[in-house]
Amino acid sequence: MYKNIYTIFPLALILISSTLILYFEDVYAQSMTLRDGKEKLQDFIRGMDSIRLDLQENFNQLSSEIKNRIDFDSVSSHLSLGSQYFIQGKIDEGVNELEKANDAWKNSSNEIIGIGNEFVELSGMNSTSMNTDTREILGNFGNTIKDIGIKLENLRIKLNS
Repeated sequence: MYKNIYTIFPLALILISSTLILYFEDVYAQSMTLRDGKEKLQDFIRGMDSIRLDLQENFNQLSSEIKNRIDFDSVSSHLSLGSQYFIQGKIDEGVNELEKANDAWKNSSNEIIGIGNEFVELSGMNSTSMNTDTREILGNFGNTIKDIGIKLENLRIKLNS
């Protein structure tokens, strides 16, 4: 009778130990999965935040480039010099600087409109390999730039009236 217990006991002990080990491994695996899931979630959130920051930086650089193309500095310089001439009573020189400011503004408006048109044209070219979404984004981007140029030009014309 005890002979069977000596045989069964180690076997039972092995079975119980194996079951407990498997149970704890399963619990450990579940906690690892839960932890891994939380870590992956945080990784995705950090990745999205990083992409948002990169997009904002790139759009800020793009905005700066457009502002440089508008060349407000040249227009401001001519307006400032014109203002000084008017204060000094040099009307002809002041008018000449206003004309230069107007020309610089017009050139900037036309350049911005041209850049926008080129983007729109590029988006419509079938010879370039772009998917439909890329074409739409490029076309919308070009139209936005062109609209900025048109608004600049309309304001310049209004100021000249």
